[in-house]
Amino acid sequence: MIRVLHVHDDPEQLRYMKLLLEAREWDIKVESVNSPAEVPIRLLSGTFDAVLSGYWIPEINEIELGVAMRWVKDIPFILYRGRGEVAKGTLRRGADDIVSKEVDPGHEALADKLVEAVNRNRENRRREVSLNVFRALNLGSDLQSSLGDTLRIVQEDMGINAGGIRLQEGEDYPYFVFDGFHDEHILLENELCVTDVEGHLMRDDGGNPVLDCMCGNILRGRFDPYKPFFTEGGSFWTNSAAELLASTTVEDKLVRTRNTCQGEGYESAALIPIRDEGETIGLLQMNDRRPGCFDEETIRFLEGLGKIIGDSLGRVNRGREALEELELIRETLRSAPIPSLIIDPDDMLILGASYSAAQMTGIPLEELRGTPCYEALKGYESVCEDYGEECPLMQMLERRGRTSTTVAPRAGGERFIEASASPIRGPDGAIELVYLMIREDSGPSGAL
Repeated sequence: MIRVLHVHDDPEQLRYMKLLLEAREWDIKVESVNSPAEVPIRLLSGTFDAVLSGYWIPEINEIELGVAMRWVKDIPFILYRGRGEVAKGTLRRGADDIVSKEVDPGHEALADKLVEAVNRNRENRRREVSLNVFRALNLGSDLQSSLGDTLRIVQEDMGINAGGIRLQEGEDYPYFVFDGFHDEHILLENELCVTDVEGHLMRDDGGNPVLDCMCGNILRGRFDPYKPFFTEGGSFWTNSAAELLASTTVEDKLVRTRNTCQGEGYESAALIPIRDEGETIGLLQMNDRRPGCFDEETIRFLEGLGKIIGDSLGRVNRGREALEELELIRETLRSAPIPSLIIDPDDMLILGASYSAAQMTGIPLEELRGTPCYEALKGYESVCEDYGEECPLMQMLERRGRTSTTVAPRAGGERFIEASASPIRGPDGAIELVYLMIREDSGPSGAL
C-alpha cells in the first residue's frame, strides 16, 4: 500500500482526488489536509510514503514546503499542476516530479508517478538501511553495541515507537537490546518460558520449554501461513491489535496471548524470526501505537533484515566456538615434544605453537603467535614466492605428504628440516587451519 498525504485549499478537490486515486488498482490510500502548515505535523504522527500538492500554496511556496517536509521525513513530493502554474526552480529545489493536469486522464498519470516515485524511494532507502545494518553488525565494538545500533537504524528509518531484539539465553529468549518500551513492559515480558504453580518449567512433547504469547509462536515456529497475520516466512504482523483480538480466538492465534502490548496501546506490531542456517536463534520486534504502520512489502523487508542479523550472529557464534577450539588446540600443542605450529593458510600467520617450536626458531612463544610462518622459519619479510621459492606448506597440503627444506631461524642459523602438514577442516570441508610438525633433517638431498 502507498500512503499519500494530499494538501490543497479546496475541500472539493481533496474529496475528488481521494476518490479517484483510491478507486483503482494502485493500492493508494489518501489522507487530506487543507493547510501546508499541517504537513510536517502529520508526517510526524503518520506513516506516509509521499506528499501531493495540487495548488498554489498561499502561506508557503512549494520549494519551502519541500525543504521543510524533508527535515521531518525524506519522502517524494509530487506537484499536480495546470499549465503555467509551476514556480521556477520548484522541480530542481523542492519537488521530485510535476504532473500536468492537461494530461488525459490526469489522475492516472499522477497515480503512475506516485507509484514510481515511492517505489524508487523505498528501494533506495532500504538499500541504505541494509548497508547501515550490515556495517553496524560487522564494525561494532561488541555484540551489545552492534545490535543496539542495528535496532536504532531500523526504528529511525521506519519511525517506530518501540523495538527489541530477543536472543536465546539458557532456555529462554529475553530481550538482548530494546528501545522505547517502558521498564514495566520489560519486567512483564522479558521472560517467555511458562512455569507451573510450583515454578517449574513446563515442557512440550519434544522436551522444549513452552514459550508464551505470540513471541513464543514465532520463536518455536508455530504459525499458519493461511492466516492473514502470519507470513510464509514465519513472521507475525498486525496493523490493529485491538481489531485482531476482537476478531480471533485462541485457536486462530495458536496460543493464549498475554495482551501486554495491546494493553500498553501498541496497535501496530511485527515479530520477525532471526535465523541462522534454518534455526531460529532470536526475534526482531517492532511496535507502534499508531495503526497501519506495516504492509506486506515492509514485512518482507524486515524478514530480509532478520536474515542479515541471523547470518551475522551465526558467524559470531561460530567464530567464538572456533576460538575456543583453537585455544584447546593451543593448550595441547604447547607441551608437544616435536616442534609444532598451527598456521592460518589465508595469511600464513602462526596461531599456536609448542615450546619446542619456540626453542627451534629462537622466538619466544607469545611472540611466535601472530608471526608469519615465512618470517619465523625462513627469515623472509614476505611470502616465499617473493623469493623465488614455492610455498612448502601449500605443496605439502597438495601432496598430502612431507617435504624437506632449509630454515634460517634466529637460533642457530640455517638448518635442514623435514616437515609434514595436516589440514584442519571446517564444517563445510574447507581448510581453515594447518597443523605443521617439524623434525631435524640430516641433509640437503630432499631440500626444495
